[in-house]
Amino acid sequence: MPAKVWPRRALLRYAGGVAAAGFGGALLAPYLRDVGYRKPVLEPPPLGPHYRGERPNILVVVVDDLAAGVVGKRSRFPFLKTPHISSLEGEGVFFPQAFVPTAVCSPSRASLLTGTYAHTHGVRVNDTQDLGETPPSFPSLLKRAGYETGFVGKWHMDSAHAGPRLGFDTWLSFAGQGVYKNPVLNENGRDFPVSGYVTDVLSRYAAAWVQRPRDRPFCLIVSHKAAHVPFEAAARHRFAFAGAELPEPANFGDTLEGKPAWQRRYKLCGLHPDTWDLCSDADVPALLPAERWNPRNYDLLTHLRTLLAVDESVGLLMEALRSVGQLDDTLIVFTSDNGFLLGAHRLFDKRTMHEESIRVPLVLRYPKRVPTGSEPPELVSTLDLAPTILELAGVRVPETVQGLSLWPLLDGSRASWRTELLYEYFQEYGPGVPSILGVRSERWKYVTYPELTGDIGELYDLRDDPLELRNLISVARYQGVVAAMQGALEQQLAATGYSPSQAVEQLEPVPANF
Repeated sequence: MPAKVWPRRALLRYAGGVAAAGFGGALLAPYLRDVGYRKPVLEPPPLGPHYRGERPNILVVVVDDLAAGVVGKRSRFPFLKTPHISSLEGEGVFFPQAFVPTAVCSPSRASLLTGTYAHTHGVRVNDTQDLGETPPSFPSLLKRAGYETGFVGKWHMDSAHAGPRLGFDTWLSFAGQGVYKNPVLNENGRDFPVSGYVTDVLSRYAAAWVQRPRDRPFCLIVSHKAAHVPFEAAARHRFAFAGAELPEPANFGDTLEGKPAWQRRYKLCGLHPDTWDLCSDADVPALLPAERWNPRNYDLLTHLRTLLAVDESVGLLMEALRSVGQLDDTLIVFTSDNGFLLGAHRLFDKRTMHEESIRVPLVLRYPKRVPTGSEPPELVSTLDLAPTILELAGVRVPETVQGLSLWPLLDGSRASWRTELLYEYFQEYGPGVPSILGVRSERWKYVTYPELTGDIGELYDLRDDPLELRNLISVARYQGVVAAMQGALEQQLAATGYSPSQAVEQLEPVPANF
C-alpha cells in the first residue's frame, strides 16, 4: 500500500509545533505514514534524559462505545483477534464487574476524569456542557503535583470548539465526535488538517509524546473516536472477517413484554425526536413481533473492524513505553466510556441501564503493585479510576471524589466494599430515552424513570435472570425487594448529594451528536 502523508502545508505547520515542543524530525517521521502496523517498530528514542524517579507514569486509554466482552481474551466474537489488548489483560488485573455511572459519552468521560457523578460535575448531556475548575480532574491535580500531562483524542464536552482544556500541558483533539478519515485537529490551540485514519494519527502522536525526553513523570490520556457511529474501518481492515457471522445475542428475542412501554416505542420509533412524530401512543404494542437476527449486519461488523486499529494502538503505545524503559514504571488503564447494546434486547445504542449498556472493560497493568492475572469480583466503577490514580501518585484525593480507590481490592487490605452502584441518565434528544435513576447490587437491578407518568419501572434478579428478560417490578412476591431497592436508591442519592429537583429538571434539547 503506498504511504499516505499529511499535506505539505499542514505537515510543515505541525512539524514546527512539534519541534518547538521538543520533538525531532527523525522521531516524527515514523508516525506520519498511513501504512498500518501489526507489530509496532519504533525509531530509537530521542537523545536526552528519561524520567527514572519513583512516582509512576500514568497512561489511560479510553475507547468509545466498547462493551464488556467484545475485545480481549474474553471476546464473544471468536473471529475478532485483539492480541495486544489480550496481552495487556494477561499482564494486569481484569475487573469482570466494571460499570459506568452514566452510559453516554460526555457525562461518562467527565465522571472518569473527576471521580464524581454527573449530578455533581454538571456535565449531564453530550456536546453543550464542559468541565470547570471544580470538581477538579485528576489530570489537573497531577499537573499541580509536578506531572507532565497530555490529552490526545476525543474530548466531546462543549463540542463547539476543539481548543485546550484545563489540566493539560499538551493537547491534541478535535471538535465533537470528529471523523474517522482526514480529521482537522487542534494542537495546543492551533487547528490544522491531517490525512490519515484518525486512530492511527492519534496513536502515533501519543507514541511520540511518550518517547519524549523528560525529567518528571507523565500522565497521558489517549481517547479514541473508535468505535463510535458512523462506523468506518481503516482501509487495511475494511475486508476483515470475510465470511464471519455475528453470534445472535442470547436476549435478542426479547419481545419487551412486561417492560416499560417507552422501550417498545424506542425500538419502533428510534432515538431522534423527529422520528417520534411518526408514532402515537396507540402505535405501541404490548409486545414486539418476532424478528430475525442478521449475522452479517454490516454496521456491527464494521464496529468490530474499527477495533482492530485500536488494538494496534495499544501495541504501539506499549512498545513506545518499552523503548524508553518506562513500560513497567507506568500504570496502564484500558477502559471505555460506556457499553453498547449490539442487538441485545433488539437495541443498538447505549444510554439505558441494561447490562450491555453500562458494563465496560477495565484493565490495569502496573507490575510493581498490580497482581498479574487477578480478577476481583467486586462491583467497580470508572468513578474509581480518579482516586486510584491519585493515590498511586501520592496526591491527596479531594473530598469531592465519589468513587473508591481500587487499591484495597488489589493489595488484599479491603475490610469491606460497596454493595450497590448508582446509575443516572439525563434525557437528551427529546423523548427517545427518558431520564433514568437506578441502583444495581450484586444480585438485583432496580430502575426508575422519574420524568415518566403512566409507565412502569424495572426490577431484575441478575442471579436467576442475567439476560434481564423478566421484569419483576409488578410481581407481588417481589414487592419486599422493590421496597428494599428503592431504599437503597434513596440512600445512594442522599449520599452523593442528588437533589430531587434534578430528576425532573428539563434540559434544553441538544443537537443529535451521539
